[in-house]
Amino acid sequence: MSENDSKLKLTKSNVTGIISGVVFFFIAFFIVTKLTSKNMTNEEFLKEIRTMSNKNPPVMLDDVTRFDSVSIIDNKGLCFNYTLVSLSKDELDFESISKNIDPAVKKNTLEKDENKVYRDRKIPLTYKYFDKNGVLVHTIFVSEKEY
Repeated sequence: MSENDSKLKLTKSNVTGIISGVVFFFIAFFIVTKLTSKNMTNEEFLKEIRTMSNKNPPVMLDDVTRFDSVSIIDNKGLCFNYTLVSLSKDELDFESISKNIDPAVKKNTLEKDENKVYRDRKIPLTYKYFDKNGVLVHTIFVSEKEY
């Protein structure tokens, strides 16, 4: 097997885990936000999501993907931070990640009911993935304009 085949295999084997992680956290947020979001300003809402999300991390989502934290960007968006705990930047096939993971994460964000609260509030979402050495290796951005 060539080096590229190895990279592709590693990336494809983690697509499900990465997407599942995004879905998992949106379902948790959906439950809470349904109960609390109606009378909050966007700034209060973002702070509440950040506080709730950061209570229990890090959380392993699969053998490779760890959810680390949520941060607020420019007082108007959320950033979900993940680590690929057993992979370094050199082991990743970025073309495959962009081709397989980006569309799935965006589709999930734009179509799933549990994400409606973010769409209704026009909150931009960023997903950042770091390698095992803490190097930022990939970012997915869903703009409020895409809603």
